[in-house]
Amino acid sequence: MSITTQELTDVIAELFTKLDKDASGALEKAEVHEIAVAIHSKVGEGKDFNEEMFEEAFKRLDKNGDGKISKEELTNFFLAGAKKRGLLSDATE
Repeated sequence: MSITTQELTDVIAELFTKLDKDASGALEKAEVHEIAVAIHSKVGEGKDFNEEMFEEAFKRLDKNGDGKISKEELTNFFLAGAKKRGLLSDATE
């Protein structure tokens, strides 16, 4: 499976808009936490939600340290991951 950078960027933009419940233009930590807990409840196999892992992951996403995830930060995170895994059809090395 491969996807172009533009296609992935478009998907992320649509996802970001749906996740940004208050339409502030950023995903606040509480919004991201709520999403993470909800996902974990579906796939966590009965394990407790790991707050420490959440904090670490949030810090990795929040590059500027403002306590929010911008659309740019989210896009860069997913593009870097897709490129690293060889999923972008238009990525150059």
